[in-house]
Amino acid sequence: MEIIKFDTKSFYALSSENRIKILKTLKSKRMTLSELSRELNLSKTCVKEHLDVLIDTGFIKKLDEENRKWVYYELTDKGEKVVKNNIIKIYIVIMFSALIIGSGLYELNKYIKSIEIKSISTPTPTPIPTTTPIPSTPPLPAEAHIIAGVILLITGLFLLSRIYSQRKL
Repeated sequence: MEIIKFDTKSFYALSSENRIKILKTLKSKRMTLSELSRELNLSKTCVKEHLDVLIDTGFIKKLDEENRKWVYYELTDKGEKVVKNNIIKIYIVIMFSALIIGSGLYELNKYIKSIEIKSISTPTPTPIPTTTPIPSTPPLPAEAHIIAGVILLITGLFLLSRIYSQRKL
C-alpha cells in the first residue's frame, strides 16, 4: 500500500463534507460542473468553489480539451487513493480525538498535582539573589486545569462517538 502524503491544504480539502461527496461522485466517472451540481443538489457556484480547492490540492484534475464542448473533472491518482481508502478520514479523526483526550487527561493530572502540592505544607526556601530578575508567568489557577481537562475530554469523546455512529466517510 502506497503512503499518501498530506499537507495542510489536503486536510482542509478533506474537512468539507461536500468535497468528500464530490470525490465519491467522481469515483464512478468523470463529470461536468452541471452534472455534479445536479447530482449533489448544490449550486454551480458552490460546486465550482469546492472543485477549485480539490484541484489546488491535487485530488482532481480539470479536463479542458480544445475540441470538446464541455469541461470535465476527474479524480487524480491521489484522489482515487483517498476515495478508495475511506478509512483515512476515520484514522484522522481518531488521531485527533486521542490527542484531545490525552491533552484533557494531562490537564486533569495537573489539577490533581496542584491539589497535592497545596495539601503538603513545606517551608519555602529563601531565594538565591541573582543579578538579573528571571521573568516568570504566573501559573494558571487549579480551576482552569480542571475546566480545560473536562472540555478536552468531552470534545475528544464526542468526536469518537461521531465516528462510531457514522462508521463511514
